[in-house]
Amino acid sequence: MSQSRYEQYMEIRFKRKYLDLIADGIKSTTIRRGRRKIFSKYMRIFGGNSLFAEAEVRKISYKRVYQLSLNDAIKDGFLSIDELLEELKEIYPSLSSSDWITIIEFKILNLFCRNISVEVKYKDLSSKDIALLALKYDLVRGRGAEILRLVIEKGSIWQATVTTGRASSRFLIRKVVLDALHKLKENNII
Repeated sequence: MSQSRYEQYMEIRFKRKYLDLIADGIKSTTIRRGRRKIFSKYMRIFGGNSLFAEAEVRKISYKRVYQLSLNDAIKDGFLSIDELLEELKEIYPSLSSSDWITIIEFKILNLFCRNISVEVKYKDLSSKDIALLALKYDLVRGRGAEILRLVIEKGSIWQATVTTGRASSRFLIRKVVLDALHKLKENNII
């Protein structure tokens, strides 16, 4: 008797802060310490204790930390090798440049939490549209207005994030866009 696809899933947990990048297809790898043996073709991705997605394992590679490239960082949702290494050191404090790592590349098959995204959407409005309206009606000023102008110029929250050079800045940029959306609703503009 053969196993069902469900029984062949390995479980992988991610910090919640990465789920939006996975949902948007920006993060398509996970880097784990050591040379891990991966026997399953499928993954069940958890954010905390909640099932977030199911994915297909596309490729497994092994490298030493010092062999990581910018391409590895980008596939893992970071904008630089330094940013990736900083995060790896936070997760694995004793990690050294000569340690082995396993890179698991995956493709999402089923996403169970569809409301997690880097981008803000409201009805037919994109993040850029929300920023345009908030500035048009002068609802956001100062640093917030600068951030909204960056979203407009770059076309999305993620592209504005790329401009900053820090993947973690997406949280601040997204918050400014969400605040703008709230003000647009509060003022009955949308």
